[in-house]
This record gives sequence, structure tokens and C-alpha cells, in this order.
Amino acid sequence: MRTLRKNKQTIYYALKSERTAVTSEETIIVDGETVYIDNGDYELSYDTPVEFLGNISFSGGDSNDVEFGLDMSAYDAIIVTDNHKIPITETSLIWFETAPPSVTNDGSTADYSVVAVRNSLNQTKAILKRRVKNGNQSET
Repeated sequence: MRTLRKNKQTIYYALKSERTAVTSEETIIVDGETVYIDNGDYELSYDTPVEFLGNISFSGGDSNDVEFGLDMSAYDAIIVTDNHKIPITETSLIWFETAPPSVTNDGSTADYSVVAVRNSLNQTKAILKRRVKNGNQSET
């Protein structure tokens, strides 16, 4: 099955580029070397969003069907594209309703995070979860 051109919409994805440990200002001396204390948090950064065309549909209703081993409440949208060259993974972010940033970013403005990606012979399907945006913070 192929995706019809008239059903495709402009969507943007960004791949995770870097994960940096957040350290506190406190230091300790380890083997004679001063080391900042790692508090266990990480800051993620994402590449510049890339445009692609795909069919996005939004799930809804209560159903007992389980697609990809996920409950219907576990995702909010599905993207289907017939382009296998798109490197979307479970760490990617999606912009559909919000304008994407034009540079490398922290992903705080992304509309969706990718929950799962499945490839078939002719299509790639990405399962999306809506991100809750609150100022500069978002939850996945």
C-alpha cells in the first residue's frame, strides 16, 4: 500500500544529537583531581529539524485493540510515510502544529515524541505521544 500524495502534510523531525550530564557547582577531589559532582540529570540537544512529507492521523476513542503492543492511551498520533530514507527513531522529536526552530535546539517546542517506529515493505509508521509544553520544560 502506498501513501497518496494528496494525504501528505509537511512535518518536521529532529534527531537527538547530544546528551550532556548536568553537574553542580560543588567539587570533590578524586585521586588528586578536582571533579564536579554529577547530580544525575541530563540535558538533551537535538539537530536542526528536517522537513518531510507524511500522512499524520490522530487516534481517539476507547478501544481494546493493541497496535505495536501499545495501549490506545499510550499514543496520540501515527505518521505513515513511504520514504524509508527518513532516519526517525524512538529518540526523535516531531513538529507538526508548532513552527520548528531553525537551529540546533533543546526540543522544548516539539509537539510529539516518537514512541515506536515500524517499517514494512513500502512504508514507515511512527507512533507519537503528545508532549506537554510548559514554558521551556516539556514532558515526554
